[in-house]
Amino acid sequence: MSQIINDAFPRDFVCLSDLPENAKTYVLHRRIGKRDVYMVYGVPKGSECFFRSSGKVELWDSWTGTNQPLDKIIQVSDGTKVSMPLEQYEAQLIVFDSDDQTAINKNIMTISDVSDKSGIISLDGQWEFELKPTMDNTWGDYRLPAFDGMIVAEARIFKYIYESSSNQNWQDPKPDDSEWKQVTYSFGPYFWKLGPLPDDIDFSVIENQLANLKHIDSASSIEINGKSYFWKPYDFSMRLGIEGDPGHQGYHGLKGKVTDDFIALGKMKLTHGGSVYEKEDDGSIYYLWTSVLAENEMQARIVNGEAKPTKFWLNGVEMESDAEKSKLNSGSNPLLLRYDQPCRTHFILESAEAPTDWKQTYPLAMTWYNKPGILKFDVLPQDNKHAGWYRFTSPPGLRSMTVTCYGKIKAYVDGNEMDIKLEDQRDDGVSVYKAILPKPASVPSKVAIRIEQESGYYGGSVLPEPITLDCVKGLIELDDWSKIDGLSCYSGGAWYRKNFELSLNQTQGQVILNLGNVVSTAEVHINGNLAGIKVTPPWKFDISDLVKQGENLIEILVYNTLANHYLTIPTRYRGSLESGLIGPVRIEVNHVV
Repeated sequence: MSQIINDAFPRDFVCLSDLPENAKTYVLHRRIGKRDVYMVYGVPKGSECFFRSSGKVELWDSWTGTNQPLDKIIQVSDGTKVSMPLEQYEAQLIVFDSDDQTAINKNIMTISDVSDKSGIISLDGQWEFELKPTMDNTWGDYRLPAFDGMIVAEARIFKYIYESSSNQNWQDPKPDDSEWKQVTYSFGPYFWKLGPLPDDIDFSVIENQLANLKHIDSASSIEINGKSYFWKPYDFSMRLGIEGDPGHQGYHGLKGKVTDDFIALGKMKLTHGGSVYEKEDDGSIYYLWTSVLAENEMQARIVNGEAKPTKFWLNGVEMESDAEKSKLNSGSNPLLLRYDQPCRTHFILESAEAPTDWKQTYPLAMTWYNKPGILKFDVLPQDNKHAGWYRFTSPPGLRSMTVTCYGKIKAYVDGNEMDIKLEDQRDDGVSVYKAILPKPASVPSKVAIRIEQESGYYGGSVLPEPITLDCVKGLIELDDWSKIDGLSCYSGGAWYRKNFELSLNQTQGQVILNLGNVVSTAEVHINGNLAGIKVTPPWKFDISDLVKQGENLIEILVYNTLANHYLTIPTRYRGSLESGLIGPVRIEVNHVV
């Protein structure tokens, strides 16, 4: 059929050049008065294309409304052949005016054909950098509970190490922390996990030993059939559940509910809106160990999920698998759970006086978060004093930060101690501190925080909220800003500013600003005047009419996407984190011949 059509009359548009494999070309053609307007997408720069139109040919810029004549054309009997001026990823508006048959001036240089550049000025080095937050959370659009204000730059993910002695000097920015564990605020270890173990193990050989464990650390292991199995920390959040799997999400998110099942054993398989846990290759037997903290002797209720442990031991004594109550000693009570199959469930101990009709009112939280009478799990009962170190790189211009945590803190920036002020002491045991620098750190800097942790709160769980970062203007090298820890979760805007100089001769030519690469939008101002806004490449702006001889100021406002904010939000909807003015940025000066 296509051949019959081709034989009957010429097509409106034909790409005469070979296209890349799997390339798709899209063309729209409209007749508007005496003009033919073509929108062409997917055709590489320099490709020869036939248009069944004639007359003066122009490239129209849909961003600025400007146009420029195209000179690489050949008039043929039934139309025009055009060498396409823009890149394959650009929408090219090619306009023919049949009333204007003026010959094309072959000497006009165009933005897309600047092979004879008379000067390139590279704008590398440091740029002034200023954050412009955009996420107004007054109505809880970005985080629950809602609060009156913007979500600013925050530290949510940290390099973490548990302090085993007092002389590591980890406030110094030089020590290598590449082997430290990465932790997210709110998430920390509440159990030690052993498994999966082979299904045919001899339980009688190991369970007496396991049931009487008083403490565990990362070096603890057990040997089965000549193979060593090590205990590993099992992390979750008492508010948000399992990191990366907060529960069934259905269409478009969680609908405000996090599953109460924080124990997930097996190999996770994503399903539509949810997940299931299947048998792992190494077996299906799992042990979970922790200790339960009680302020005094008490009776405790046992709250199980749908899947109950096959066996469990409390203070070394095997309990009935369907037990609903148990006696706890004052202090630490070792607890061992055994599960014989993959599952998702929960296991909680609460005071016998805890309310049975209590309902969670805190948004986006498990039932157990802040419930009166819930007894804490403690994976390190052997230590009387707990401390952890948390490190991250700050954005430029760090002036102060607010730290919300369980415990006391000291904070350092590039090894210099910050002034600490206690801002609030909440009823739930959380302290809110403000750490202040005597002078803002102009460039991205290494932040180290030492927290004297309360029992039961380790890793990210000691920080129930992100660390908010108060930043003023600073200096930054062009690159992906998400590589800076304190900006990896930042969604919003940022201003980039820099001065550059032009000679009189350079201002008399065509001056093009080429931003290189940008994620995701760019608003450009030259000497206080708007040069344009773009949301797609090419990131080029004609600034000829805005520059002057001598010093010129360039200001670029870049916005990224919500992908960065979503990095720690309980959702499976993710995106690329790349953000900012990537560059390289340069001024291209072209002369009219």
